[in-house]
Amino acid sequence: MYDLDNPEQGVRECPKCRRTMQYLRAYNKIRRNEGYMIDDEKDHSRAIGFWFGWVASMLYLFFRNIVQPFSAKQEGEKRQRRFALLLKKHPESLICLHCGYIWKLP
Repeated sequence: MYDLDNPEQGVRECPKCRRTMQYLRAYNKIRRNEGYMIDDEKDHSRAIGFWFGWVASMLYLFFRNIVQPFSAKQEGEKRQRRFALLLKKHPESLICLHCGYIWKLP
């Protein structure tokens, strides 16, 4: 919520996209399961299997259902650890939820 009477009272605009920023501490407290992948309901394995055989189709399914969610989970945990280290140096930092810009405040 943007306070028009006191714009400096904990609410800042992102210098890049001019949207409201949130405290990085509050953003980083939320635990995310970034390994969860939303199924787009597109079955490319049939087309891949038709053109390249069943081995390519199995590799596609392995990558889509195992490798991709695992790597997304690892990257999400790495990002949260990086934010935690940043908060130790700059405890009042802000983050823009739209563009991802981080404003490091002392």
